[in-house]
Amino acid sequence: METSPIPPMAPAEDPFTPEETEAGKVMAAVAYGLTLAFALPLGLLPMVTRDNRYSLYHGKQAFMAWIVVAVLFAAAAPLMMVCGIGVIPLGVGMVCHLLFNIMGLVNAIQGKAQPLPLIGPWAQQWFKGVRVKPGTGS
Repeated sequence: METSPIPPMAPAEDPFTPEETEAGKVMAAVAYGLTLAFALPLGLLPMVTRDNRYSLYHGKQAFMAWIVVAVLFAAAAPLMMVCGIGVIPLGVGMVCHLLFNIMGLVNAIQGKAQPLPLIGPWAQQWFKGVRVKPGTGS
């Protein structure tokens, strides 16, 4: 039996309470919004504070989006110097950066825990060990 290389798309393990969602909306939106504005891995903020499950969920998604874009940009740099074809991964990286962060920002503001297309399942799998700190209440 072969295993699928891409994990199945699934929402967060447990549904978030309305209180968790409301309390985490700002930090979740910051993770995407500031990453979009400054191209810095600010999805790490909720992963460092780990005080709310909702913001942590979106922080994982935002950081994974940043990783994907950083890899595309890293691939573009040498290709541009050598043969000029690096414009393609650079363009793909810019479009991915824009789309993933806008989709994540909209989901975070609307209170949805919907995985980002293609990368959402990977974010949950790669960062499954990052959990909310014990005793934070959320």
